[in-house]
Amino acid sequence: MYQGNNLSRANLEEIGIKRHVQYMELNDEQCAYIDSFFIE
Repeated sequence: MYQGNNLSRANLEEIGIKRHVQYMELNDEQCAYIDSFFIE
């Protein structure tokens, strides 16, 4: 479950995830960044 409000579009664009892309393969760094906001 996501805990917080740090996954804004601007924050995602800073690591290379564009807001207007419908499908994108993430690299390991991008996955780790997003995973850090979720609790298993």
